[in-house]
Amino acid sequence: MSQPFIPKGQDLADFPTQAGIYYGLPADTYHADKQAVSNSRLNLIRKSPAHFKHWLEYGEGKDTAALSAGRLFHMLMEGDDSIACYPGPVPRGKAWEQFKADNADKPIATQKQLGETQAWELALKDNPLVKALLPHGIHEVTAVAQMQGVLVKARADFMVTDGPYAGALVDWKSVADASPDGFLRSVDRYRYAEQAALYLAVFEKAGWPISGQFLFACVEKDPPHVTQVYELDSDILEIARRNLATDLNTLKVCRERNEWPGYCDDEVVILDAPQHGRLAPAAITWQGMEVAL
Repeated sequence: MSQPFIPKGQDLADFPTQAGIYYGLPADTYHADKQAVSNSRLNLIRKSPAHFKHWLEYGEGKDTAALSAGRLFHMLMEGDDSIACYPGPVPRGKAWEQFKADNADKPIATQKQLGETQAWELALKDNPLVKALLPHGIHEVTAVAQMQGVLVKARADFMVTDGPYAGALVDWKSVADASPDGFLRSVDRYRYAEQAALYLAVFEKAGWPISGQFLFACVEKDPPHVTQVYELDSDILEIARRNLATDLNTLKVCRERNEWPGYCDDEVVILDAPQHGRLAPAAITWQGMEVAL
């Protein structure tokens, strides 16, 4: 299988707008771009166009510990050794401020943060399937393509270039629960099926001969850091493709009309309890007695 290609005339210091597969595009360049829409931005469209418009105007929200840990984990999986580890006991005070100033051009982590994410990395790299995949691919590969008149981008954590899984895209996931039931809940909550469907479509349209496989390589955040690799079945992916088509059409219409509505703020919405079972328990306990609903 051929290696990723970089279309001529494209400077990787800038985000590319020409359809293609790009290896070596800096992560900061990818995430700073607002010309192409990513899976996470389509998640905002799914929530409401108003949320997407807010991001478009004001950028990302506040960084969180979870996001920071996720970035460190992906860097470790990639083999990036540029992380500056703060040796002090707590990240505050003059020593901390000086350390940040001295390492302003590097990702910074405390010993605790680095130790936790290294545990995830080591556990996942010890997974038999992941161990077999790592010598046969490339980390952090970007694809850009047009879908339904919208410029779309995707950045694969790992792309398998040869071997039994040649053409597969792999995503590293640090999760609370890597069991089948637990991860399926995460698939529903975080729209991982839409992520898989979008990445497969963008890479294929960009010119990569994909195998049609999108693998989620999961590691639990808490000890013993159990790992599991998942692939979603065709029925789940088909539903995700229809959802993506709706989201892309919504974005296109909002851009054309320059209208960015919220939820249904001009009418009262009736919540149907049977469709939201977690909101409608069969019984409640009131003053020590169980009362059926």
